[in-house]
Amino acid sequence: MIVGECDGNGRPRLDGHLFIERLGIQHDVWFLVDTGADSSIIHGSDAAAAGIAAADLCRPIWSRGVGGAAQYFRETAWLVFSAANGTISYWYEVELAIAPPPETGDGARPLPSLLGRDVIDNWVMEYNPTHAKLEFKVLRGLAMPV
Repeated sequence: MIVGECDGNGRPRLDGHLFIERLGIQHDVWFLVDTGADSSIIHGSDAAAAGIAAADLCRPIWSRGVGGAAQYFRETAWLVFSAANGTISYWYEVELAIAPPPETGDGARPLPSLLGRDVIDNWVMEYNPTHAKLEFKVLRGLAMPV
């Protein structure tokens, strides 16, 4: 079982780890669990914190959603989540969408990175914000001992 949490506003969140072999990136990421997102997304502030430079990004795509259209870049990556008992990690290879890091001095409020259905369709989710409960029963995933 993987355990997440509900933040102070009841939003379901999960901590994970990002590996991008091509860029030599390994970084912890806080994900907002988003059942409306087809794929997982690393937004600009997390891209910058991970050390991803705009010049590193290739394979542009456009995404359209409630907030309008935005350009992202596709990157093959692994997203890793640890079981609550700390003995197993579950690995998922995904075609991640990455937003370019923000320009220096960009005063925009950072968007959270999103964990989409490309990963969460492998789980059964129990979400109860009233009791701050977020748990995932793993149905599929590459399980590796920690």
